[in-house]
Amino acid sequence: MGHFCSKIPQDSAQKKAAPVFRQLTKAPLKEDSIRVHSRYHCLPKRICDDYVLLDEVLGKGMSGEVKLAVNKVSQQRVAVKSLSMRNFSKQQRKTLVNEIAIHFSVDHPNIATLIDAYESEDTIELVTEYMEGGCLFSLRKNMTITEELVAETVKQMLLAANYIHNKSIVHRDIKPENFLLQKKPEAGEGVGTIKLIDFGVSKWIDPGKIMSSVNATGTRAYTAPEVLQHFYTDKCDIWSIGVVTFILLVDYMPFFGNPAQMAAMIMRGRPRDNGPKHRWDAISEDCKELLDLMFKTSPVDRISAEQALQHPWLRSHREQSEGSAVPLQYAQVGLQRFARASRFRRACMLITSWALTSEERSNLSGVFVELDTKGTGYVDVQSFLDKVNLPVDKQDQLSQVLDATCGGGFRYSDFLAAMACTSRSDSDIAQEVFRRFDVNQSGAIGVEELQVLFGESFDCDCFVAHFPASKMTVQDLEEYLHDPTSPTTLGMTDFSEYLKEPQPFLSPKKVPKLRTRSRQRLRECGA
Repeated sequence: MGHFCSKIPQDSAQKKAAPVFRQLTKAPLKEDSIRVHSRYHCLPKRICDDYVLLDEVLGKGMSGEVKLAVNKVSQQRVAVKSLSMRNFSKQQRKTLVNEIAIHFSVDHPNIATLIDAYESEDTIELVTEYMEGGCLFSLRKNMTITEELVAETVKQMLLAANYIHNKSIVHRDIKPENFLLQKKPEAGEGVGTIKLIDFGVSKWIDPGKIMSSVNATGTRAYTAPEVLQHFYTDKCDIWSIGVVTFILLVDYMPFFGNPAQMAAMIMRGRPRDNGPKHRWDAISEDCKELLDLMFKTSPVDRISAEQALQHPWLRSHREQSEGSAVPLQYAQVGLQRFARASRFRRACMLITSWALTSEERSNLSGVFVELDTKGTGYVDVQSFLDKVNLPVDKQDQLSQVLDATCGGGFRYSDFLAAMACTSRSDSDIAQEVFRRFDVNQSGAIGVEELQVLFGESFDCDCFVAHFPASKMTVQDLEEYLHDPTSPTTLGMTDFSEYLKEPQPFLSPKKVPKLRTRSRQRLRECGA
């Protein structure tokens, strides 16, 4: 596993004010620095510089309140969890660093994105996607629960679990409260997109290795037998998903009673022997078989997330998705632009994707899920080409470009980045990118900020040398971001409007042209 980054050009006062950030830069992660440093903010920047905090409380937990907020530039609604570190022990601080590091590292349509983190004197504020539908319990309040709807829900839970397990992460606290609905459920509709949250007790694990734990973690009613015995693998998450599935199907808890009684039930397994058995009469045999495989008391015998996704019960139920709002021809053009862009431009596109609205993100995630036929959260080039109807010569060209710049495939955030640049004006993109790149809040981006964000491999000196005083202002950035060579053959100028009402617009967008001399010089630097 690698580390976050290199140099952090902050003075000693800033460093003393950001002890979590100092630990975070030492945390093991496989992510490139731009995905972390552009989202983690220290003093003098505060959350109120970028967001309007509202009074509406979305939830409360042991660690603090979660409130609604609005991005000042994009008007994107977000959820903000505030954590007071005033009386944090060393272990609590270490746990917080672990939570942030893991959340920054995950990148999947069924996991809520950690958009920003702000550290002040004694407070951490975590900004995540706003999920207006509430937790899974909201389903039963608003619609009739059918086996088909449960299958749709379970598939999404397993996709999230399969993804984190492939990244050697175990969640350890899966329960209905930690899966949120993207939108409010309505009778007659599918469940929509659900997303996993809260990595407070999650851990990185060595693949195939049994991990030990002094104390049982998570919520007792959802805890696997091996966790009660103070050891675990990632299979403990599958048991927990089994418990959630059980509750959704028959509306009662599989394990109950006082702590000792509940523990005895968990260790025995066979939860269908507990409670009113007649409720299982209407449940299919395939469904009951999958549950039995999830509730194997030995993790060795228990089904994995990858295996469960291939089970006949899930494969037999047609997914109740809203359908892809974006034809694959648009995805092809977006990815081609993304792959051909410079490293700096791709970083700008990535940052823009974090400002997408829930509606835009939801529509785009449907396309990605359609492309991700293996359910891993990663689409290889060949799988994408198999979906896109292109002539052989065009396929070869696209394959070469994607292979060269995207390493043979693309992640969810890469896909969002490729599509996001068409949903914002140059001015909006520049504002969003600039607020993240201007680390020191000086009003200009210089060599030091770029070195923090990109690391030593990017020729920062060459890049900024072509701007006045070797600094890039927000106006310089806006001019740079205009790409006069971008494809316009599809006639689409306002992608966000296209997502809401899928029809191409024919009038070309008027944007400022980048000065030819500046453009040539920047290309010399690989920007």
